[in-house]
Amino acid sequence: MKQNALHLGLAAVLAVAVSAPAAHASGRTARAIDINLFEVTGRNSGDGSGIWCEAANFARRTLKASWQTDIYVASPMGNSQFTGRKGAVKFTLNPQAAGITPTSGVTSINTFRVGESMSVQSANYECTVRSISGF
Repeated sequence: MKQNALHLGLAAVLAVAVSAPAAHASGRTARAIDINLFEVTGRNSGDGSGIWCEAANFARRTLKASWQTDIYVASPMGNSQFTGRKGAVKFTLNPQAAGITPTSGVTSINTFRVGESMSVQSANYECTVRSISGF
């Protein structure tokens, strides 16, 4: 029963998220694709820190994920399925449901390999890195 209520709550949150992408002055956007996937579009292909930061923001604010939740790369960087813009990465919090096999960690902040993951807390740290370095 609790699990059904959780799924209904998540579905309601995602319904709102799908209809309105989270856009920021930074030029990055995050938008739910379905119950298991969301997409973050960066400023450019070298915006790895910004993309992970935006993934953390979306996971926390929209999906209500805990700091310990892992964010997995579900699709490598490519064109946005919403805008066609380059520099989009698809993520999931549920790799099994998304049909991907988790791997260990992230090899490079700008290389988005399917299955790589970072905790919400670690991805959120990239927001700090960006603000300190002026990106």
